[in-house]
Amino acid sequence: MAPLNIALCPPGAPMLGFGGAAIALVFSCIGSAWGTGRAGMGISQIGTQKPEVRTRERRRRRRRRRRRRRRPRAPPPRARAPARRPTPSAHLRRSS
Repeated sequence: MAPLNIALCPPGAPMLGFGGAAIALVFSCIGSAWGTGRAGMGISQIGTQKPEVRTRERRRRRRRRRRRRRRPRAPPPRARAPARRPTPSAHLRRSS
């Protein structure tokens, strides 16, 4: 690569580069907030304008829960008791 000559770069080049990166971050945050707000407004409008859609979905969820409860469950695995180690003073207790 050829060596970079700093004298050819304008003095405001780093400022413009960092400024562009900052503006990109700001607009990405604004866009994500805008999209989240729009999605929330759409969900709330469906709940107020078409409540039958919401209740139908709730009925489906309840049915799924009931089906899950009816299925037999496998018993939980038994926990093994930890192996007991003799304490250092165990030989003294046995002899007395």
